[in-house]
Amino acid sequence: MKYLALSFLMLACSGNNKSGQAESIAAVPALDQQKTGGEAAKGLPDFIMTTLQGVPLQTKALQGKNILIFYNPDCDHCQRQAQSIRKQIDAFSGWTIYFIAASGDTQSRTFAMTYDLHEQKNVFFATAGIPEVVREMGSIGTPSIFIYNEAGKLVKNFDGETPVEDILKVM
Repeated sequence: MKYLALSFLMLACSGNNKSGQAESIAAVPALDQQKTGGEAAKGLPDFIMTTLQGVPLQTKALQGKNILIFYNPDCDHCQRQAQSIRKQIDAFSGWTIYFIAASGDTQSRTFAMTYDLHEQKNVFFATAGIPEVVREMGSIGTPSIFIYNEAGKLVKNFDGETPVEDILKVM
């Protein structure tokens, strides 16, 4: 099992997890006003993510229909999720997909290229600070998928690797 220890949080992703459950992102209790995954905001969260091109984006200000996918590049569930989305990428037209990780740009860039998502017009890769994500989203696993409509309201969230068909049903 691989562990990436960070100052406030630990991301865990096991290559031998056969349960199909999401890998956990556990927050240190010292973070005030922490939410749990089920208590995540019903509207777009409010934190800054930075794209691989270095552009900071305020998530609360995102326009249109958006899908936020919190992932870890080393997570096998996240890798399979990216593969399944890529296979049906045309079904996501009209939606903007943000893959958000805590890891550095190099890992995210490699992940984007490995799963052939780097040249998709509606797919962006970004990094965000773990304390801010936990404050807004609660303690969530990877992958976690949050789908927001044009009004910025949460339509549905999925914890763990999710069949693309289930995602498409709620879009």
